[in-house]
Amino acid sequence: GTRLVFRGQALISIIIGGALAWNVFPLIDDVPIAARAFGFWTMWLFTIPSLRAVKPLGYPELGIKPGVEKKALNLAFVITPLTTILLPFATKDPGIIYSVNLLVLAACYGIYMVAGEGESGMAKEVEIKGFLKYLDYGTGRERGARK
Repeated sequence: GTRLVFRGQALISIIIGGALAWNVFPLIDDVPIAARAFGFWTMWLFTIPSLRAVKPLGYPELGIKPGVEKKALNLAFVITPLTTILLPFATKDPGIIYSVNLLVLAACYGIYMVAGEGESGMAKEVEIKGFLKYLDYGTGRERGARK
């Protein structure tokens, strides 16, 4: 159903974003820098929202419960814009910025896999507030859904 569509969209955005950022897009010898920058933004613009758009399934085969996945994606939604905005001051290589964003997403899953589903300490869910709350279109609030 739709869960498979959104997970597939997330996977496709990871592949296309990586190909753009690393300048290895098929049939294009030299990807323009604007497209390479778009490649590292795909993690925050498409991948994470695609995964957040549906009720989390978790990954039982990996020991990731649905509640853990939701917390991990919320944390990644907060951190990846920071890495995307701040890393260009440290490196001008879009491939490195893309890779760091991918590692941040994986690390968020790792943090909550270790922390579990508790509500205190490291397991506490990140609350999305401030400016990001207005950009948070992956939770249904834009359709009038209640928290």
